[in-house]
Amino acid sequence: MLPMYSRNLIKIRTKRGLTQGELSERSAVPQQVISSYETGTRKPKIEYLVALAKALNCSVYEIDKDTALAPVPSELIPAVSRWHELSFKKKGIILAAIRKATEE
Repeated sequence: MLPMYSRNLIKIRTKRGLTQGELSERSAVPQQVISSYETGTRKPKIEYLVALAKALNCSVYEIDKDTALAPVPSELIPAVSRWHELSFKKKGIILAAIRKATEE
């Protein structure tokens, strides 16, 4: 049985009427990577999940409900996925927004 993220990705992609190749072009995620996610041979990397979600006009959570970023507001996910590139001040701002969002 395929992992849930594989089934969700296939379902959302086909619902949007896209082939793996078209999704690859829209997301800049290599088609071979998309194929490996859909067959369940590889677990999605967060930066690719963000790109796929954006290209599919859905949330990361809709693709992979087990992702560690599930409680993070979708508008903050691109910043969190580039965490290592951010300044200390920006990291503080993001952490405060996450705390606030998860407390509500």
